[in-house]
Amino acid sequence: MDTISKPLYHFTPSWMLDSIKKTGIREGRVIVQERPPKFKAGHQWLTVNPDFNQSWDALSTLPYDRTENRIEVKIPRIQNLFKWSLFGKKIAGEEMFNVLSAYGDPENWYIYRGIISPGYFVEIVQKY
Repeated sequence: MDTISKPLYHFTPSWMLDSIKKTGIREGRVIVQERPPKFKAGHQWLTVNPDFNQSWDALSTLPYDRTENRIEVKIPRIQNLFKWSLFGKKIAGEEMFNVLSAYGDPENWYIYRGIISPGYFVEIVQKY
């Protein structure tokens, strides 16, 4: 099967890392409606941008660092991998696609539908 040639990365806070190492990247979701909030589960966010200073995180008000750890993943088959700029409207709907794409660098984003197994992990690097 085909593979993507660029490395893909997932960022996560340290408090989630042990679980991810054991069971994979599995808790991702995409918001499809703001009020009331509605999500599509089973959609993992990835980027081709390896920089720990992620622009999508710049306005975060969460009490933890979402970019504390970078997991490089190698997706062996790409049938469940979608480039955000091409498929985001189908995944999130036009309104939420526009809202989400207004933050960060959406041209670098990918969505993987399903669980990213720990066997797909190439390297885990801590920011600090």
